[in-house]
Amino acid sequence: MVLLANAGNTAGVIEQFLSDAHTDLPSLMDQSESLYRAYDVPEHFAPFPRHVIIDQTGVIRYLSGQYDATGVKSVITDLLE
Repeated sequence: MVLLANAGNTAGVIEQFLSDAHTDLPSLMDQSESLYRAYDVPEHFAPFPRHVIIDQTGVIRYLSGQYDATGVKSVITDLLE
């Protein structure tokens, strides 16, 4: 499952972004940044874009502070096998 997580923005800002991006992917509206903080993402990672792949048990399996579609696809493929 792919889920967009939006940290620190209001619901209105997030909804406008999703509308402008023409996406229908489900989006977690993490306005208080509680989910973001729960995974204690290292400070040296740029805030956007950030790819985090979490397995079924809640373990981070991939973390990237830059756009890396190939890396994301590879990790997801490996996890699905």
